[in-house]
Amino acid sequence: MDSTLKIGGLVVGAFLTLLAAGFTHDSLFQQHMAVACAFLIGTAVILLWKVDFGPGSTHEVVDPSAYMDDVVRAGVIATV
Repeated sequence: MDSTLKIGGLVVGAFLTLLAAGFTHDSLFQQHMAVACAFLIGTAVILLWKVDFGPGSTHEVVDPSAYMDDVVRAGVIATV
């Protein structure tokens, strides 16, 4: 799921930079956003190549009866 969030964020960022390049009136900003869009799309493609979509591709086996206290620990640290 970590790769899903990264790739989704890159695609959303690429879409926003594409919109920024399309709606601007400044040619330098348009070129800058085009370069940023190309970089974000390229990075998303590279991450897609690294994702394993095969069966049993999860690297961590989670015990359904185990208590996941990572969220509680992060909340305590943030509160302190």
